[in-house]
Amino acid sequence: MKKRNLLKRQIVMIIAAVTLIIAAAVIYGVVNKAGDKTEEPPELLEGESLLEGQNRIFMFEPIEKKDILKIFVHNPSGEYAFIQNTKSGEFGIENYFGTPYNSELFQSLESAARYPMINRRVETEGNDYSEYGLEETEDSVYFEITSTHGDKYRVYIGDQIATGNGYYCKVAGRDAVYIIDSNSINMGIFTLTLYDFVSPILAYPVEEAAAYNVKNFSLQKDGEIVISLRALSDEEREAQASVDLFEMIRPENYTPNSDNISIILKKFCNFAGTKTLVIGQIGKEPISDEILAKYGLAEPKYYIYANYDDVNNFIRVSDKNENGTYYAYSELFNLVAEVDPSMVDFLEWDFIKFVNDRVFQRMINYIDTIRVQADGVDETFKLTGENKELSVELVNHAGRKLGADGVTNFRNLYYKMQGITAEGYAEDTSKADKAMTLTVTTRIGNEYVYEFYNYSSRRCFCTLNGDGEFYCLRDQIEMIIADTQRVINGETVIHEDKG
Repeated sequence: MKKRNLLKRQIVMIIAAVTLIIAAAVIYGVVNKAGDKTEEPPELLEGESLLEGQNRIFMFEPIEKKDILKIFVHNPSGEYAFIQNTKSGEFGIENYFGTPYNSELFQSLESAARYPMINRRVETEGNDYSEYGLEETEDSVYFEITSTHGDKYRVYIGDQIATGNGYYCKVAGRDAVYIIDSNSINMGIFTLTLYDFVSPILAYPVEEAAAYNVKNFSLQKDGEIVISLRALSDEEREAQASVDLFEMIRPENYTPNSDNISIILKKFCNFAGTKTLVIGQIGKEPISDEILAKYGLAEPKYYIYANYDDVNNFIRVSDKNENGTYYAYSELFNLVAEVDPSMVDFLEWDFIKFVNDRVFQRMINYIDTIRVQADGVDETFKLTGENKELSVELVNHAGRKLGADGVTNFRNLYYKMQGITAEGYAEDTSKADKAMTLTVTTRIGNEYVYEFYNYSSRRCFCTLNGDGEFYCLRDQIEMIIADTQRVINGETVIHEDKG
């Protein structure tokens, strides 16, 4: 009896266990089928493409950048296209190939055009597309991308979605509306104008280290030359005993202010405007005077010329406009751009800012003689040797050679000569009362004559080779005259600041 009851309980347990196994198998099968269902790829419309492994839908098969032949853009501002030179792989603007453009904006454009991944579909029947801003009109925004394999797609860009995080889009010839997420693809890039892409470069860009490679620079205002500079070779610097890299050739007989000239030249390393306004083809027909006249550039207020790395840069600049900015035309890049005043602040500099305020700037190692002439003083100093080996003779005192202390005194006198400073424009440029003449002859044989004329109790009008318009202080000139006599007499000349 007990055995039969035990057998019954075992049979019941076996049946229960089997039932659980079957139930588990059924549940597993249902869950597995449900799982299989979620992994099933979405249904595609004709022309759509799928990113394998992620079930992301593309409006069409993505195109590799190297396979792009052309991206054409149409929007209310007009039409333009970027094309690829399939031999070089270089991209450029159609009809303006070689015109500089913003590479970051272009990267955004080409990636949006060739990689059309959607967020979702919202319409699959050909109803009224105007509610999405996708009606096809003259003001429609769309792009066409053509591949080197002959594939071509036109995509219309409609309104932004309510959240502002995406755009409605539609492929031409397909009854479907898509939403493309702005966080992943910038479809708004197709609303930009051609001028938004064109870089407003006005001069050939170079590294800042190349700023001093400028061979020539000139600035005109109202048709008159303000300054004209040229680079000096090492041989020319020696011939002129010059401490400068540049010579001012117009107007003559002025020494350029190296610090301020450096500021200008560094601007030309990346001389650009803030916005492109008009473009023409590089190396082709210049932008017409009729168009340039609208920007005050047919007969410009200013004209800038800079030659560096064997590239000639001719730039016209307008007078300041009503916006407080300037317009500029680059003949090299054949474009008009708006320019911030900070880029061309030197246009309004007074002439004195271009000029070194140190009147006497010569390198002592390249000087042959210095003659000082004033009331009661007339001496010529003959210089030989260089640096610590410098030797000085007093020509007008039977060639008497100065000893070590005498050379030190002469050096201190020379420092004071170099310290003669142009303080401003002379009110009186008459030459009635000459205070002193300095005549410098270089070892090559060039001669430079500095003359100083008293015109007030404190000021002297100073000239170089007869030209000048600035004044210096009389006490500087009087000190040099007195110290010249001290050197002749073997007396001590003190110069506290030798920097």
